[in-house]
Amino acid sequence: MVVTNINNRQYTFMGVELGLCNGNSLEYKERKVKVRFKQTGTGQQSDEFEITQTRYYTEMLGNCTYYQFGRKDPMLPLFYDDEAYNLDKDQYGPLQYKFTFVDESVTGTGKVAINLGIQHPYHFHYVRSAYDDWCSTPYHNLWNATQTTAGATDKVVKTIYDPSPVGYCVPPANAFTGVTHNGNGVSEAPAYSYGKINSPYKQYYNEFTNNAGWIFYCSKMNGLLNWDNSGGTIFYGCHGYRYAGSGHGGLNGNYWSANPNNAKTSYYLHFTQTQVAPKYTQECRAYGYSVRPVRETP
Repeated sequence: MVVTNINNRQYTFMGVELGLCNGNSLEYKERKVKVRFKQTGTGQQSDEFEITQTRYYTEMLGNCTYYQFGRKDPMLPLFYDDEAYNLDKDQYGPLQYKFTFVDESVTGTGKVAINLGIQHPYHFHYVRSAYDDWCSTPYHNLWNATQTTAGATDKVVKTIYDPSPVGYCVPPANAFTGVTHNGNGVSEAPAYSYGKINSPYKQYYNEFTNNAGWIFYCSKMNGLLNWDNSGGTIFYGCHGYRYAGSGHGGLNGNYWSANPNNAKTSYYLHFTQTQVAPKYTQECRAYGYSVRPVRETP
């Protein structure tokens, strides 16, 4: 799907996030059982009565693999259901290759050299005591070969650390700027933000929650309250994040760009039901976020 950013540059996004598995539901139908008690010794029996086990139904949101900034290695997804449980997805294979959180209690600093990250693709490295990078050297060019300084770009040159399939790459930060009317973040109550977010949603809370994510128009807005639906839509699901020995698979979305913001943070698309931020930098590079690749350009 072709998306136009705030500066009229176009990007062809993959249809789904890396490692996406669709959500599913679990249902136990209502059951009834007839019960009668018999007393040991006397043999007396109670009257027969009926117990009803009520129907149970839950929906699990879709899930996808997470990636720490600059790493090619997929990290274990989380399940999130309508009862707000965060559950690790099942793992298979030898125990020595099991997905594992590794902090400073193991490595001394929490951060590791890039070669150790490569040698242990199943380790999620982070610093529990502070927001920081997972890598002991804050490289700027892990996902963009031509990036020598921090900052958002319009284009990315794919690297060997990019987890995207052939022909695609992690998007530049500016690829996300079409999600609002001016390319900047919106963080207000719906009564004030309506008309600023590039979405067909009219009731943000209900539609966001029901869909577990944002639907955005692919064509950019032409100003406040001025949408263009001619390019169709693109959906970004709520997959949450990984960090600090756990994570949160709930109603928020975070999608990495290939661009670092500084030695500790990088740009990413972030959203909740009341906030849409195309170039967010709140959290650190050690977080595990979703990746939605774009087609490589010459």
